Amino acid sequence: MHTIDSVIANLVKVSIRHANTSLQTLVLLIGCTQSSIAATQCAPKNVVIEKAFTQLPDLHSPLAMKQAQSDDSVWYLAQRAGQISWFDNSPQASKLHPILDISAKVDTRLEMGLTGIALHPNYPKDARLFAIYNDKNHQGQSTLVSFQVNVKNKTIEANSEQVLLTLPQPATNHNGGDIHFGPDNKLYIGFGDGGRGRANAQKRNNFYGTVLRIDIDKKHKSAEYSVPKDNPFNQGQALCVSGSSANDCPEIYAYGLRNPWRFSFDRKTRSLWTGDVGESTFEEINQVESGGNYGWPTMEGFKCFKNRSCDASGFTAPIAVYGRGVGVSIVGGYVYRGKRIPALQGYYVYGDTFRKSFYGINVDDHRESNTGSSQPAHLLFKSREKISSMAQANDGELYLLGVNNRRGGDGIYRLASAQTDHGCDN
Repeated sequence: MHTIDSVIANLVKVSIRHANTSLQTLVLLIGCTQSSIAATQCAPKNVVIEKAFTQLPDLHSPLAMKQAQSDDSVWYLAQRAGQISWFDNSPQASKLHPILDISAKVDTRLEMGLTGIALHPNYPKDARLFAIYNDKNHQGQSTLVSFQVNVKNKTIEANSEQVLLTLPQPATNHNGGDIHFGPDNKLYIGFGDGGRGRANAQKRNNFYGTVLRIDIDKKHKSAEYSVPKDNPFNQGQALCVSGSSANDCPEIYAYGLRNPWRFSFDRKTRSLWTGDVGESTFEEINQVESGGNYGWPTMEGFKCFKNRSCDASGFTAPIAVYGRGVGVSIVGGYVYRGKRIPALQGYYVYGDTFRKSFYGINVDDHRESNTGSSQPAHLLFKSREKISSMAQANDGELYLLGVNNRRGGDGIYRLASAQTDHGCDN
């Protein structure tokens, strides 16, 4: 087995799929080396991370950080134990302003907690804040809720919590728990396979191993949301408000995932990207498409799970995978669309929590090329901290959320460009 240090000294093979082309195998390049692939461009070698908002008090397992689409001046932050706060988007920000504390009912066993938040796209005109958490009063079930925010003082209106949907959790891991509004203003929710009963991820009559897509601006007669007519499995059947049904769940947008812990939308192309945490062999990067079946547990990466024989037809292959020599727990990130690091433009940035390494794939080249040549994933930087999640500001810049770190508490970091540009290896 490779160690992360050996990756620096040796080239590690990573499999990449071109959109609309066959599977390819390429070499994971450390930085950027010239190769026979004509389309290859140099990845930035001067990417670093720096502590952001250094005057804020110590954080405790921050898992989600969002801005309202119409307001760059404020960040909203969720901490795993159940606290939601806001703070000024300023280097001088020194105070967390509490919005909500639901720690009394948040289950924090293993991977559980308050794991995701999202503000309505029309906030503050529609001043709803959405959150997903594991409910300790219901055996850790995943619970998607909305709250009404008092815009004037940025606090939650009393008794405004509204449960939208739930999913029982058979285990304390593989729960998923990320939520985002897409460019279509629909709410997307990611769920893992529940940690037990892997086969559920191949069944469309439950939420396990899926990405959901719902409309929170229209109510169904039996729910606080409705399902868009163009959802791939929506045939007008009953909704799966409690996580399962006798029939296909119309809320499902894509399925066959193991644990889409973090996903995001590319601000330029509108594509949906996720990192899918693997079990024994591979971590995956997937471009999630309507109706896609991503293979779990029949497939892990490009291979049949545990090398058993299987029929791989009908599955959507990952864009990229990496093995245990590179990492063990992927943190899905974002496509960089900022201005601070021009050379990083169009790179999907993702990392590995335990190996503390972050990589980039040039998805702009990947999407535009139809030559069959593969684009390399590049090691961008190593972190001294464990990173649980990433965040993207309205201006396209990327932030990282440190978690379970021993030195100086958890914190917020941002991607930056080093003063010296080391260029490319030749």
